[in-house]
Amino acid sequence: MLWAGLLYETGLIKLETALRTIYKQLQGLPADDLLQLFKKIPLIPGVDKVFQRLKQAGCKTALISSGLPQIFIEELAAQLGTDYAVGFKLEVTNGLVSGQISGDAIEPEGKALVLQKIIQK
Repeated sequence: MLWAGLLYETGLIKLETALRTIYKQLQGLPADDLLQLFKKIPLIPGVDKVFQRLKQAGCKTALISSGLPQIFIEELAAQLGTDYAVGFKLEVTNGLVSGQISGDAIEPEGKALVLQKIIQK
């Protein structure tokens, strides 16, 4: 996993390739276990207040991630009260990670595409 991340960071492979390699390594793990681990990661101090102030100011907020699955982003969005949450689809079969991922967010310029779709709504 670290090797794929390093190759991506140095520009030697595309994001999609790195993500597919990383999530393939998670194949067979219980998806719920991964979600529970994610829930244990603390928020950056004060980030909830930032989103609260944006909402009070009448702003719409969106979390768009090309590195985390939709289920993780939805969990984070619920904590922060965002209006939109988009990640990629992590395929799960019988409760286990299949290693397959898909979605607009992992495509080149994917975040911009996702944001464009949100704006159109």
